[in-house]
Amino acid sequence: MNLCSIKHVTYYLPRLKFLAAENAIREKQEKTQVEDLMTEARVFANLNKNQIITVKLAALRNRYAKGLDLQDLVP
Repeated sequence: MNLCSIKHVTYYLPRLKFLAAENAIREKQEKTQVEDLMTEARVFANLNKNQIITVKLAALRNRYAKGLDLQDLVP
């Protein structure tokens, strides 16, 4: 796994999975689909040591759990 991180093979995946999770929430997709995308985003963020996505994902999870609007999550 470290080789993928070093060679940037998975560099964009955390952000892409985060955006996919956001889109799934906005499109009101099934809860399991949204949670799967958020889990994938977290896994790839951890793999790449991407703390920004980790923090944004925590905020996204919190807002999703509370049913709050997502518009102020992304600058």
